Amino acid sequence: MSWHVADFMGYRNLLDVDVTAVAGDAVTVAGRGLTLRGTAMGPVAVGDRVRVAVRPEDLTVAPGAPTQGGTTTTARVSVVEYHGREFAVEALTSSGLALHARSHHAPRVGSIVELTADPRRVLVYRTGPGHPAPSANQEPS
Repeated sequence: MSWHVADFMGYRNLLDVDVTAVAGDAVTVAGRGLTLRGTAMGPVAVGDRVRVAVRPEDLTVAPGAPTQGGTTTTARVSVVEYHGREFAVEALTSSGLALHARSHHAPRVGSIVELTADPRRVLVYRTGPGHPAPSANQEPS
């Protein structure tokens, strides 16, 4: 599956970052003020420019300590919307990157939270020649 298909399958946080470490299909990426651990969806190497795709339902607001083995980033809550059984949360990283997450509790707007995801749900796709990427953090159409 390509990132194009991942994007088509549902709105995701789409982030263009660089690979900083690779161990099999386990990948660490960094850029735009955050570092994430994810799973490579094809061959990647340290220094590659990649696109990371994370569904909002896979990026959750951690009420306490991050999930062991998970990937986390700190962000400031900017929007909270009640969606029946859960809350849709938009949070901004220190670099101003908007991330969309889900939460079972309503974090306070303006509060600093840890966003966490299972690295198996943080999908890393190669970009560059033969693997073009559109603008980062693309909004749904």
